[in-house]
Amino acid sequence: MRLIVALLMMALTAPAWAEWVKIAESNLRVLYYNPAAISQQGDLRRVWTLQDNKQRDQDGVLSRHYLSEFDCKEKRQRLLSVSTHAERMARGETIKLRRYSLEEPDGKWRDVAPNTFPAHLLKLVCAE
Repeated sequence: MRLIVALLMMALTAPAWAEWVKIAESNLRVLYYNPAAISQQGDLRRVWTLQDNKQRDQDGVLSRHYLSEFDCKEKRQRLLSVSTHAERMARGETIKLRRYSLEEPDGKWRDVAPNTFPAHLLKLVCAE
């Protein structure tokens, strides 16, 4: 229970303390990560990422805020939480907040495919 409360507090306060670094951009979105907030436990790294959409989607979402965990040794990733927001940079109304368990498809470990955004992020966070 304390872990859930801690994750929720971090998710709600992260935009205020985040030092976002842009790592990718397309005609649809801009992707950022926060190198100052990477946490490490052995070969595991947790990192906050942010996706800013260039246009609002059908649910009114302009940004998504993710907490992901990477296994540097096994080169794999899992999603721990995601929140969607009405404004850019994870500001404005939180439209949806979702935490994943290890039993759910998005919460399970997945291999990181080469030449993808997660592969680039894995390289960045595991170099820290």
